[in-house]
Amino acid sequence: MGIRDIEKKIKLKEAMAKKAAELKAQELESRARVQDFTAVKIRAIAEKHGFILAINDEITAEIDALRVRYGIPESRVIRKIVKKEDLFDEKGRLDHDKLGWFIFQEVLAEKEETGGIFTIPELFMFLKPFDLSEKIGLKDVQKSMQAMARSNAIAGYETLKSGVDVVYFFDEKFTSDYKVVLGLAKQKGVVLLEDLLAMRWAQQRAEKALESLVRSGIARFDESYIKGRKWYFPGLK
Repeated sequence: MGIRDIEKKIKLKEAMAKKAAELKAQELESRARVQDFTAVKIRAIAEKHGFILAINDEITAEIDALRVRYGIPESRVIRKIVKKEDLFDEKGRLDHDKLGWFIFQEVLAEKEETGGIFTIPELFMFLKPFDLSEKIGLKDVQKSMQAMARSNAIAGYETLKSGVDVVYFFDEKFTSDYKVVLGLAKQKGVVLLEDLLAMRWAQQRAEKALESLVRSGIARFDESYIKGRKWYFPGLK
């Protein structure tokens, strides 16, 4: 065996040891995150989002009590974190059920920024950082979200008159969006769609919150050629 061959073997061994150390670190980090889901944190998520992260086996009794207290169905209990590597079987076939839960997990983590309301194309773009675009298409995202809606794992899925499909991950009672809108209304007396878009809300998210407040009788919508689209809140004056 020549010197070059020995050097190659040494470098390969070092690379394998480094990779093993990285994988071990990732495993320990993942385990730490799971153990960090204490009863207090799980209770806060259940109350705020209407879902239970039941991934800590040591607090099973607490999880069962939360389900009863907040009326959370089994379909909205997450018992296992789905990793990107879990989405495909050994033959490379996509599991749409796992894709649905994977998307949900990531949306839950970003709920305060997104509001949990997406069109299918927006969800597809949401997955871009995970480098899945070459393996997953719009139809896959659509199919997985429709399945989540049928099993009552998410709040809803609808096709608008325009033909755009919209996904609602959370029930209205578990979103604080309306509080943000009411806060703006108290300050200004009126809310424009542009006010919410300026906060980096998606248009679907902003319109959904405003329409909900109109349906409940809290807000009144007015549109004119001169003033544009405005939402008034008579009860806040």
